[in-house]
Amino acid sequence: MLLTRSLESLAAISLVSGVMADSAGSSGHQGAAGACALLQQKVPHIVHFPGTLEYLTNIDHYEEVATQDSACGVTPKMVEDVRIIIRTVGRDDVRSPFAIKSGGHALNPGFSSTLGVQISLQNFLDFEYDSKAQTVRLGSAWTWDAVYEKLQPENVTVVGARISGVGMGVLFGGGFSWYTNQHGLAVDNVIAFDLVLPNGTYVNVKQNSHPDLYFGLRGGLNNFGIVTGATLRTWPSGRIWGGNIEYSINHKDQVIKAVEEFSMNNKDEKAQLEATYTVTSKRAFWQVLFFYDAPVASPIPFRRFLSIPSTKDTTKITTHSQLVKDSKFPPVIGSYFHTVPIIHYTARILDVVEKTINASYAKSLVDERSAGVFYWIAEPFFNHYSHISYPSAFPHSTSNPTTPSCFWFNYTSPRDVEYFRQLIKDAGTEVQKAVVQEGQGHWDDVKYPNYAVKGTAVEEVYGKSLDRMRALKARIDRKDVMGLQGEGFLI
Repeated sequence: MLLTRSLESLAAISLVSGVMADSAGSSGHQGAAGACALLQQKVPHIVHFPGTLEYLTNIDHYEEVATQDSACGVTPKMVEDVRIIIRTVGRDDVRSPFAIKSGGHALNPGFSSTLGVQISLQNFLDFEYDSKAQTVRLGSAWTWDAVYEKLQPENVTVVGARISGVGMGVLFGGGFSWYTNQHGLAVDNVIAFDLVLPNGTYVNVKQNSHPDLYFGLRGGLNNFGIVTGATLRTWPSGRIWGGNIEYSINHKDQVIKAVEEFSMNNKDEKAQLEATYTVTSKRAFWQVLFFYDAPVASPIPFRRFLSIPSTKDTTKITTHSQLVKDSKFPPVIGSYFHTVPIIHYTARILDVVEKTINASYAKSLVDERSAGVFYWIAEPFFNHYSHISYPSAFPHSTSNPTTPSCFWFNYTSPRDVEYFRQLIKDAGTEVQKAVVQEGQGHWDDVKYPNYAVKGTAVEEVYGKSLDRMRALKARIDRKDVMGLQGEGFLI
């Protein structure tokens, strides 16, 4: 992606960056220029400017639209570098916009990119597996599929992302996993964080040493400092059964009924799936990605799905690492996630989803917009909120066991960024009406922060955690250094 962008795409990205620049104001530009100059003096070996390959690597994101033309990029190599960077951008006479990138998979423009100082954690590749303690310490540069592959010879894994290429940022928003039914969310499996506070102080955050920070980092995104690493629990992991099955739209009623039955009745913690309704310019179809945590062909919880005629079937006995590695999507120009919290996926909800996604796609064509592929993903977890040891900023409770259904709309022109943001929000509202009517959710249910679209109110993302988070923020970041990021569900 990095070296193959067309001149037309780059021009369009510059157009989007220009719009953001207008909203940022001249003070932000002056602060960024000042910060870059100071950093060049203090840590010249990690500062990169436009016109170099290092700079392009630093600012690059999974999506072209999420990539911005930063004033400079910095690639810290150690905690001391991070301390210098955050103290510099936060100086009273500088106040530079900045953004933090680990894997670069954030789809919302501005959430991990900036016109100011782009901080890339690409050098933090610490990896320390402790078989006795059953933990692993990871630097923030790791992607989850690479972690799974490195742990596989030890026959263990961690609770993390389900898609290839996704970085450690998942930890800060909750983190649903193929192992969530059995072991909880990623935030439920973090033992410690390596954190540089907004004032440049380094702390090792644990529940017993810094309970408020431990609460805030687990679901509170980038509100409390820069995380350079984390220590997680490991779990046994052997051979599994999984893969993807595609179904013709002619069998949609059978697929919908199978999803409903699985959502309502599954009680096997080893069984998990993602059921995706997909619309392209040529066709619409359902596909289901399966995971079963044992080397068992045709697992009983999936028998109904396996009896439906399919057009493609990649299921096999494999490993967790390989399943995630195979679950990848090509880079795109731009796209948005959004989410509606759902407890159970009834047939009526799924029918409304189909009609809503179809109508959204048709509207974008009538409006002559650059629609790519539209997806909607059902994620029917079971027992997923029963593994909580301590409260977290992402409020999840057994009393309201919602799951994060995911809308994913792709588009091919950066000029349509705002159009598709509004389109996906409207689609979410339409589906949520059906969810509430079916008794499978409420209007005020918290939206999963890793999926919530840009512009979602922080009250909708953090819910009852917000007051405690704001009190923590006021105590550790009195100068609102983290607010210089500009975007990212900041409080």
